[in-house]
Amino acid sequence: MMILNRQKVFISYSTHDTPYAKAICTWLEENSIPCWMAPRDIIPGTSYGEAIIRAIRQAKIMVLVFTAYANESKYVNKEVERAVSNGTIIIPVRFQNVSLCQALDFFLSAEQWLDALNPPLKKHLDKLVESVKVLQVSSQLQHAPKKESYKEARKDIRMFEELAPDNWYGQSRYSLFRWIRNQFKDNS
Repeated sequence: MMILNRQKVFISYSTHDTPYAKAICTWLEENSIPCWMAPRDIIPGTSYGEAIIRAIRQAKIMVLVFTAYANESKYVNKEVERAVSNGTIIIPVRFQNVSLCQALDFFLSAEQWLDALNPPLKKHLDKLVESVKVLQVSSQLQHAPKKESYKEARKDIRMFEELAPDNWYGQSRYSLFRWIRNQFKDNS
């Protein structure tokens, strides 16, 4: 059985949006998804910039807390750019209906957003947890060596199927199951 690698999720946010970032971090960690966020996870005496770059390189997923403050933050822009160049999956969570600045528009215009504009916040946080779990498994399956046969991968596929919600991106669980099965060499 595939062991789910619990990579830390990098949380990118403007310091003005710390309450949003802490709510996201707390909710993800309460649902067994470890997070990395500055300054909480930076060891005193180490370089702030180096710690952020190292954390982005190690993360497979970045959650972007998007507000007007984040949109104007040159540091958020730099973190997003580093994540894109690293191939990190970015989940932008929109808390305010603000048009993207040009730099973020360049990096995020094709990404699927999670809109958290309307209360209750809990339903949006639940959707985020669900999304992160599915993306973690999907990322591991994509980077895992191909199995020799479908039968060897059956347990991995079942785990993904259990985590994938119905109608995920407009596809049923069976469609996702079929797609995963087709990723393996032998479909017998």
